[in-house]
Formats: sequence, C-alpha cells, structure tokens
Amino acid sequence: MPRKASDIRRSLALAAGALLALVVVPAAGAATFTVNAAGDAGDASAGNGVCATSAGQCTLRAAVQEANARTDADVVAVPAGTYALGSTLVLSSTLAVQGAAAQPGPGATTISGGGKVRILDVAGKATLTGVVLDQGAGGTGRGGAASVRTGATLTLVDSTVRRSTAASGGALSSSGTLVVRRSTVSENTASSLGGGIYSEGTTTLENATLSGNVAGTGGGIKVAAGTATIVHTTITGNRASSKSGGGIYRYSGTATVTSSIVAGNQGGTATAPVAQDCAGTVTFTGVNLLGTASGCTVKGTPLAGDPQLGPLADNGGPTLTRALPAASPALDRAPAP
Repeated sequence: MPRKASDIRRSLALAAGALLALVVVPAAGAATFTVNAAGDAGDASAGNGVCATSAGQCTLRAAVQEANARTDADVVAVPAGTYALGSTLVLSSTLAVQGAAAQPGPGATTISGGGKVRILDVAGKATLTGVVLDQGAGGTGRGGAASVRTGATLTLVDSTVRRSTAASGGALSSSGTLVVRRSTVSENTASSLGGGIYSEGTTTLENATLSGNVAGTGGGIKVAAGTATIVHTTITGNRASSKSGGGIYRYSGTATVTSSIVAGNQGGTATAPVAQDCAGTVTFTGVNLLGTASGCTVKGTPLAGDPQLGPLADNGGPTLTRALPAASPALDRAPAP
C-alpha cells in the first residue's frame, strides 16, 4: 500500500534529526572533539559545534577552533601521530588537549612547529596531557613551544617539550600561570634568557626534568619576576653561555626549591664550560642536592656533591628522565611526593 506524503515527510524529518544528533555537539555541557586527520586546515564553520574542515575532516586546528568558540571546558582528543602546524595555535578558551603518549617516537602525539612557528599561544586556561611539543620557533620573541599570556594558564602533564628556540624561553615563556608536572623540558635554546623556561608570572615545576637546555642566562630556567616553585624536580645538564645560572637564574621575584636536584649544569661556552648551577638568590627547603653554589646566594642547606645522574632515557615513566644509580648520594634522601 503506497505511503502517504505526510508519512514520508515525517520519516525524512526523523532521519535528518537522527543524523544531526550524531554530528552536532549539544549547546550546553562540555564536548569532546576527536581529531581524525593530520592536516592543518581550519574549521569550516567555527562555533557550530561540528569539528569539520571543508573536506569534512577533524584536524587539530579545527578542533581547537571549535573549543575556542565555546564557553564549556571541552576536550580535544589527539591520537598518536605527528601534527605539523603552519601557524601558531591560539588556545583562548578553557580546554584540555589529551594525547596518546609523550615519549618521542612513533607512539607519541607530537605537535610540531617544524622549526618555523611557535606552537602554542595560550590566552585561556589550557591543560595538555600526554603530548610532545617539538621544534617550536619563537624567533626574536618569547616561548618557542608555548607562550602564556598574562592572566592565562597552561598546565603540562606527562608531556615533553623539546628542540624549540626563541630569544627568551626557548621552550616555554610565561607571564601568567605555568604548571609543569611529570614532564620533561629538554634540548631547547634561547638566544638570550631562559633556555628551558622564562618565567615572570607564577610557575610551578612538580616531578619535572629540565635537561640539555641552553641560553645566555638561566640555562634551565630564568625567573625574571613573580614566583617559581620547584618541587621533586631534576635540573641538570643545562648551560648558560654568559656564566649566569646554568641551571637556575633568579633575577627577580622568588625561586624556591624543595626535594630536588640542581647539579651538573654549566656556565660558559660549550668548549670551555665551568660548573655553575645557579645565579641570584635561590631558597632551598627540605632535602635537596646542589652541585655547586658558585655564582649564587643560597638560602637553606642543600646537600653538596655529584648525584651521578644517568643520561636522559626511558626509565619507565611517561617521559624521558635522568635516573639515579644505587651509589648516588641523592638516592632516597628526599621524602616521596
């Protein structure tokens, strides 16, 4: 028996509604945008709740643009792979970027600036978990991998920031709030200030590793203003070419180190280095190991000596770290986090 025209219209309307429910994010409540393409095209219609380029793909940039257009705390899920950017990603809303893994390699979620562009400009409240930020380029500005604006917040968890360059903050620069937790900042270069991190806001390092970073002053981190709180962190193998704070340079503000290792850092050139772990006034609380106090004013009584750290390697954690051997004077000296 032939169907009535009204029945056909009702069926088509129901089908269209069902399809719409599959692709449109509800107006209220947090959403998850799952990246399914490695390209860098932008969203076709940012703010409509659908992560889709003109080709119908959900790229990292399209997902971020959709999240930026919303007021809820959205999630951008990024599978393993390399996501090469042609321009900086601006994170202006409250969002979480969740990657697959943060040890460099084929199983990682790597967001790359290709040595040409800064990777992230953080203007909102962003949390990145399980990602590698690689080869960012801040040029003559601040923050090769990421720059955190005044009033903004960036939290890095189980992540790696590496091989990035800028004038200040080879890896990270912050005038807002920066938290680096269970993450590694390595092999970054600043032509001037803060090879790993340049901080003039509120910076917290927890169970972090700063290794192999180079700058004019503050090879590992330069505290130019504000507060830096460093807890259960290893700062080693960094270099300041001007001999001002191979590991930490506290220029202004406060730098407080707790249950951490600051050792094996250098000042001077690569061919004529001298041992130098800190510069300026640095406060040590609890049990710490400081390789040498030469060049800085130390508040507190850290242990002195060589922690005998191993190379940057896979020691079973989410990122590459530098392990303590059984004979290290720093082993089991600080309370567990």
